[in-house]
Amino acid sequence: MQNNLNKFCLLFMQKQYKKILNEIRIDWETLLTDEFNPLHIALAVNKGTIQNAEFREMFHKLEFIMEKIIEVNFKGFSDSVLSYNEYNKQNAEIIEILNESFEASHQVEGNLYIDTISKENKKSEYFKARYEILRELKHIKIMFDEYLNSTEIIKRCNQLVRCLDLIDNKELLKIKGVYEFRLKIYKEYVVLSEEVCMEVFKFIFNNEINVSFKCCLILGNLHELEVYFYKNFKTFLFNKLESIIINVSKSTDISLETLCKLICNKIDRIILNHQTIVDCVLKNFKLDKNKEDYFGNKDESYSYVTRSDLIISTIEAELMNFIDRYSITIKTQGEFNLENIVDNIDYTKIYPTNYNIYRNDTEMSVEESSKAINKSYGTYTLILSPKYEIVPVLLKFVKNAKIRVFLNKKVETVYTKFRLEKNLNKVEELFKESAKINTKNSKLVIYESLKNIIDSIKDNSSDSEALKKQIMKKSKEYFQKLYEELFKCKIVTKRYETIQVYNGKRGMITEFDPAFREALSKTILTKGDTFLVKQNYLTALYAFNTIKDLDNKLSIKETNKLYEKWLYTLRRQLNVEFFYQFDIYFREGHYDSNFYFKKITDVLNLFYSETKMNNLFDDLYKNIEYYCKVNAGIMKVFNEEDLIKFIKELKIFDEVMGEINFGGDLNELYSFYNQILKGESKDKEGMKLQKN
Repeated sequence: MQNNLNKFCLLFMQKQYKKILNEIRIDWETLLTDEFNPLHIALAVNKGTIQNAEFREMFHKLEFIMEKIIEVNFKGFSDSVLSYNEYNKQNAEIIEILNESFEASHQVEGNLYIDTISKENKKSEYFKARYEILRELKHIKIMFDEYLNSTEIIKRCNQLVRCLDLIDNKELLKIKGVYEFRLKIYKEYVVLSEEVCMEVFKFIFNNEINVSFKCCLILGNLHELEVYFYKNFKTFLFNKLESIIINVSKSTDISLETLCKLICNKIDRIILNHQTIVDCVLKNFKLDKNKEDYFGNKDESYSYVTRSDLIISTIEAELMNFIDRYSITIKTQGEFNLENIVDNIDYTKIYPTNYNIYRNDTEMSVEESSKAINKSYGTYTLILSPKYEIVPVLLKFVKNAKIRVFLNKKVETVYTKFRLEKNLNKVEELFKESAKINTKNSKLVIYESLKNIIDSIKDNSSDSEALKKQIMKKSKEYFQKLYEELFKCKIVTKRYETIQVYNGKRGMITEFDPAFREALSKTILTKGDTFLVKQNYLTALYAFNTIKDLDNKLSIKETNKLYEKWLYTLRRQLNVEFFYQFDIYFREGHYDSNFYFKKITDVLNLFYSETKMNNLFDDLYKNIEYYCKVNAGIMKVFNEEDLIKFIKELKIFDEVMGEINFGGDLNELYSFYNQILKGESKDKEGMKLQKN
């Protein structure tokens, strides 16, 4: 169809061409001649518009025909040129690819031979490497077998170290079997290292000369030796001291001096031997002792094998355990304990061989006896009765300067501790006694013993503070119990917690509160509210004197409060005792009988003579004045005649009171009564009497 279209276009163009050509030949024939001059045609066209239009129309037709001719006749030529260029380019690429393929085929052909040789070479090297590994492993295995069969410890150390050096290869360790074999060798290293550490301990504790330190140098197991010291030194020390105790118990000379001498000699030898190890370590191992970390702390990763201070501390602690075991303490004194029974009888010489007691003593197996001595850790066997002088005896034989300093400090500590325990126990027993009075010093019987204990406190140490605390605790319990037994009247008692003291001063409670004065005036007092018998009076007063002196000696807050409580209560109890008798004397009108009058004065005299304290009687006169004002009816005062009689008896009573010299008077009360007699009283109670 496209071809048909092209043919149609060609025929159409030919017809148009011929048509245009005929028009040119007819109308514009001058254009076709060889003498054509474009100037003439241009001028002609320019002169007339009609001719110009015709020329332009002819020009456009001709131009159109020329474009169509070019389009039809020259398009095929352009396509041919483009096709040629494309085919030429593709041919060049094909030729290049062929050349590369040719070169690649030649190269592959050469590489086939090189790869074969390379593979064979690598295979040969692989087998050679395997052979070397196997040869080296065989060498290690032979050396390890020699190590296992060797008996000399130095030779074993050398062989094991060589085994570790040979097998410690990163490439070899990639092989699982080699890795497992290395673990086996390392386990043997741990076992051998512990054996070497044991040999070092044999030198330190048993003074056995051996090559243990040389083995440490070969193995380089300084860290393992440090750990071994840390874990086992205390146990070995205990077992060594315990074995000395067992050996002494089996000897004929069982004495404290013998035991202490052997222990001190062993401790001095242990310290010297350990110092030898320390010197060897510092000399043969390269240790950077002056290295400091970020915080300025020196490198002290090795403590037991480079210094002696921790060893000395361990020995001091173990000596302290031994001292505690062989020292008398108050806590165990008088108590039965099977461990404290020292049995030195040799039953094998008493009973026949067929007795069980003989068999039990002599047929202990070697393993059992070894376990008895080499126990891990525990309490020392007691083969002697505990003594006070255990530390001085140790000081007699020990030579090491640091241990001597330690023991010198413990001399005072042990006896101070014993004295503290003794005093604490004495305080405990002292306050278990009942409250007995001592008329010679006007105090309780316990006071002298308590005073001696307090006098033994010479400083502010923790022991002294503990003793003070115990004394105060027991005193508080003891006097509280006595307080509850003596003081029955509810209006006189005061709780310990409500007592306030300031700056260690006592006597801060100087006045009775109005509530007590009111209660005293309105309460009907009975015999149960008083002490009743002289023994109770003396017990209360002597207890107060004891508390007062206890406070003088200790002068602490607790004793201040205890003193204030008893002073407060005694002042109120004195008022109760007084007003009980006073009420009976005046209410019942026993003016002709001196019995109750004497009772009153006896109570007051007793309080004063036994305490020598005027402040016990503070406010007594004011209470009398208030009592007489509000209780006129109870005193049988109903009219002027009764009042005059009452005033007469009261003056006699006041005169006797004045002789006791309590530092008070009833002048205000007399003025009150005089105003009543004159009818001038404005007081509420006075006006009641005036009406009568």
